[in-house]
Amino acid sequence: MSQAQLLGVYPVGPEEFLCALFHVGEASRFLPVWLAPVEGARLLARLNGWTPNRPHAVDALADLARAAGGAAGEIELSDVHEGVFRATLRLGDGTDVDLRPSDALAVALELDLPVEVTEDVLASASLWLSADDASRYFDVDIETGAPDAVAEADSGSDAEFEAFLRQLGAADDDEDDGADKA
Repeated sequence: MSQAQLLGVYPVGPEEFLCALFHVGEASRFLPVWLAPVEGARLLARLNGWTPNRPHAVDALADLARAAGGAAGEIELSDVHEGVFRATLRLGDGTDVDLRPSDALAVALELDLPVEVTEDVLASASLWLSADDASRYFDVDIETGAPDAVAEADSGSDAEFEAFLRQLGAADDDEDDGADKA
């Protein structure tokens, strides 16, 4: 298993679907996890410091995990099938709780838990991004761990990323260059 760092929640493509983007540093890979609109918006709001006036289900789940005495251990992105992710909240006593990724990520924020990714999920759903692409498409500045010469020579990774963006409906001319288009 590899630890994943949540970089943020981003609207992607012309439909602006919400994507939680993770960086898995030891593998130099990025993992996009697509979120339902309402849950994605709530997660984005929580990342920006919002707290609900009344507890939501994830707040109650976090309170139950705290009250159970056995501290929660980690969140695991445990499986992906046809683009649908499964997440697991692993409690300190070894109990696993199956959760939707959006709920699991909100619980991770609430309890300050690490997010782990299985090797199967990493192999089937992650992609490599150059530092330039991470900055261009997600406004993320991060070291990818690959030298620029290797990144430029890796045309397979570039083709993989371009195919990923085409799947989202994004095109090169979608980039906002700051000029007004009439």
